[in-house]
Amino acid sequence: MAIKMGKYNLCATKEDWENLYKEVKSLGFDVKHFKKSQSFDSALVQLDIMKDKKEDEMEKEILLQAKDEFENNTCCLCGLEFIGWGNNPYPLHEDTDDNPNVCCNDCNYSKVVPARIEEIMGETIK
Repeated sequence: MAIKMGKYNLCATKEDWENLYKEVKSLGFDVKHFKKSQSFDSALVQLDIMKDKKEDEMEKEILLQAKDEFENNTCCLCGLEFIGWGNNPYPLHEDTDDNPNVCCNDCNYSKVVPARIEEIMGETIK
């Protein structure tokens, strides 16, 4: 077993190296980046860098997916295009699996919210 000081090992065992290689592989990187001559501490630092790189890649992928969903929405109530996530237009318009509908903020405040209140209260809001 390795002697640890903080998060780094002073004396790494074969098992420590094998665990490090497993973690590197789980991140999708090739273990050939690690040289046998390098110290275990420098390998751990390199692993931390790889983890940061992987997290950055995942964040970029999430942002790209969100950007695709975020742009070019069309309000299902008034037909105007808007930029943003949009709002749930229920009870004036329901989503389907094939067509998830959204409405703009103006329609949400002027039409959807009053319709929801009316549905709950049973009376018309003016």
